[in-house]
Amino acid sequence: MSKIVILSAQLKSPYIMNDLLQQVSREYSEIITFFQEKFRYVDVITECADKTLNRLAEQNGIRRDSKIEDYNGNSSGSFNNQPILGSLKTNALPKGMGVIVDAQGKIIFVGDNYQSGWKTEIGRLQKLFTDAFIAETTLAILSIIGYGAKISSQVVDGKPAYQVEGVKL
Repeated sequence: MSKIVILSAQLKSPYIMNDLLQQVSREYSEIITFFQEKFRYVDVITECADKTLNRLAEQNGIRRDSKIEDYNGNSSGSFNNQPILGSLKTNALPKGMGVIVDAQGKIIFVGDNYQSGWKTEIGRLQKLFTDAFIAETTLAILSIIGYGAKISSQVVDGKPAYQVEGVKL
């Protein structure tokens, strides 16, 4: 059995899917036509973003919600007429950071950053989301091309680090 570990990709959704597919396509050029013609990037990006929200909510001190609040405490499940896929809340950011996947597959983070502490926490959550999202997207692509794949994580310097391994089935 062979193993493949993809270590890096850029998170510029939906370009992350193309970046990862290009890395994988070197070995699997015969399936790239399928991806170029029939693959629905937005659906996979949305599913990976949803799994990322769930993965982060498993971490101590982070909880998942469906809404965000503004400075005045008004709650909303959408922003600029786009539904919020989910939000992440912490004690340092009780109003939450929302995650939206738009019609083109672009991931948008929304939240009230009125207080400087909130802005810092939004930045931290965005970084955590980006790292976990890359792992989830890599896992999805490996699964699509016929690998039995899994994500493992460990804490390095107080932050989660992810590794995705796949074994050709």
